[in-house]
Formats: sequence, C-alpha cells, structure tokens
Amino acid sequence: MNQKFYPHSDSVTSPFLSMGEIFYRSPVALQNFYLMLSTYLQILSDSQPPLPTLDDFAQRINQEHKQCLDSPQTSLIHARNAGEWLLHVQTQFSPEHWQVWFQEHFTFSQQTATMYMQIAQKMPGVNPGIFSSTIDSISQPTKTLVIPIIPYSQALNSTDEVKNISDKSSQILPPKPEFPLLNPECHVETYHGTSLHGISELTTTIQEPLEVLESPVTRIQIIHKESSIDVEFTAINPPEPPPIDPPKPPKQPAEIIKLMIPGVVVPKARPRVTKNGTYLPPRYRAWRNHAEVEIYRQISEQNITHKFPLRKAAIVIKLLGNHRTNSDIDNLAGACLDALTLNGAGVLIDDRLSCLPQLTVEFDPDAKKTGVSIEIEPL
Repeated sequence: MNQKFYPHSDSVTSPFLSMGEIFYRSPVALQNFYLMLSTYLQILSDSQPPLPTLDDFAQRINQEHKQCLDSPQTSLIHARNAGEWLLHVQTQFSPEHWQVWFQEHFTFSQQTATMYMQIAQKMPGVNPGIFSSTIDSISQPTKTLVIPIIPYSQALNSTDEVKNISDKSSQILPPKPEFPLLNPECHVETYHGTSLHGISELTTTIQEPLEVLESPVTRIQIIHKESSIDVEFTAINPPEPPPIDPPKPPKQPAEIIKLMIPGVVVPKARPRVTKNGTYLPPRYRAWRNHAEVEIYRQISEQNITHKFPLRKAAIVIKLLGNHRTNSDIDNLAGACLDALTLNGAGVLIDDRLSCLPQLTVEFDPDAKKTGVSIEIEPL
C-alpha cells in the first residue's frame, strides 16, 4: 500500500493511489460545479409564475359570468367556477371591505353572486380548473447554495491532507451485504464465524407447530327403549280465537317537492340542423338555462331526503299568469320536463311513461305572478 505513482512507469498502481489523484484534482472542479448548480437553481426560482392577485380573480370571475350568459349548455360549470373564486376572495376581506371591493370590480348584482356561491358550495363533481389550484398553494422561498471559488494555490495545499487520508483508506473495508431469507416461515440459519475464536457454527431452528391430536375417548350412545304399552292421548283443543289484525301505522303523507320558475315558459323547440351542425334556438336555450339554475338552487335550499335522480314520480305542472295561449300545451310541458331530466337539472331519470305514470298540466291565467309551478311526488 506504500507504492508511489510514476507517470511513465509500467508498474501497476494501487486503486487507492488513483483515487488520491482524483481527490488531488477535484476541489477546483467541485467549486465550479457548485457555482453552476447554484446559478441553475436561481434561474429556476426566478422563472416561477407569480401567484394570482385579487385583480386576477376579479378578471376571471367576470369572464366566467360572461361565459355563463353566452353558453347556456355549460352555464352551471361557469357559475360554479365563479362562485368558488367569490368564496375565496370573500374570506380575504371584512364584510365592509367586501362590499366596496365587489362594487368596484363587478357589474352584476349581489343576488347573482350569492347564487353563484351557493352553487359552488353544493354542486358536486365539477372540476373548476387549474386556476383555482394555485389559490391555496403557499410559495416557499428557494434556498440557493453559493460557494465562493478558492484560488488554485489554496486548493493544492488542501490536497495534502487528502493524500494522507487516501493512504489510510485501504484499512476501511466495505460492509458485508445482508441477504434476505427466501422462506421466512420455516428455515435454518447458519453463520460461520471466521474472525471470532471459539464459535464455529451457530444454528437457529424454528420448529413447526405441533399437531393437536384428539383424545381417544370412546363415544357413548344412549339408546332409548320404546315402551311396550301404547297409550293414546286425545287432546281437547279449545276453539281458536279469531285472529286479531295488528294496528296499521298511520299512513304518512308523501314528501312533495315544490318548485317555482318565474317568467314566461318558452315552448320546446326542435333542434335546427345546418351545415355547421345541430343547435337549439337561442331563445329556448336561454329559458332552459334559466330554468335549470332555478331548479338546482331551490332544491339545494330544501331539506329533501330523496336521492336524485328520481326513478318514478307523479308531476303537476301549473302555468300561472300571462302565457301565449296559442302555444301547444305538449310543447310547454315538454320544455318543463326536459329541464327536470338528466339532460337538465337531473331531478328525474327520464320523462318516459314508465318513469312518469301520472302527469297533470293546468293553466291559471288569473294568477298575479307569471311563471310555472311544478309539484313532484316521488313514487
């Protein structure tokens, strides 16, 4: 292990001398490597996007409100997104500052914002997008490791100690790897000690569990002998009293779900087929969007124990107030039923005859308030 290193000689060099040569040349290279690493980490920390501000939230809420009005088919998703961001921003202000900030950044009413927030609290299964995932993330400051470059002369002096250590490194042996046992249930471990005197072999045996045997006890059978005298008994049964019917519990009234959609009902329209695709008329789409939002909001405010969608129900539709009398009643009722099915608010599973065995449509032109009243009785 005390061999010397000659660059032009053909003698075999020890692997520890080559390791010492690497340590001899490494300090300056290590310093340059750490400097490049710190510069790269600093660039990564500077390139991280900033967290959204309150103005960014206001801009996104206004965009979602506009998309809620422009896209009736996906309006519930946009309303839910706007409500989630409104709830987040509301927690950042006191009630007084919240009113001031709301009036400065939005043009829609406080009632509309409240409806958005209620939809966000109770509407399940909608992913608001990546923008909301950065709300709760707390940025941690990036720590950068910067090591100053030392002169090459000092690095040469510091390598003297490294060479001394490399001469002694041959005394350090790598630890013996441990091999896991393949069968831990039943095995025999044997270790041969070469460095300890007096211990030649150590054997550890795990015994198998003993089998429990039954005790050899003779089973005793008791045989009952029949009597030779036959005695016949005739039982005199008293007349049975008439059966008494248990009292029936009082029939509880069925839970009726009541909904009220304000405004004039737009009759159900057929899809328009063009070369660019199929679409519904804008007037009917706007009413469907309005009806679905009202149905969802009113159901979320009621304490209803039934699970939606309902598989079978009886429905009463009452048209109240000023409606177009020349409209077909089947198209008016069809518009209300489409808003209740899975393609709409999701209250009914379908409007087929098996799911809707009873349907009543009424018209009251003398009502003071124009709209449609819907009563749903689950069956």
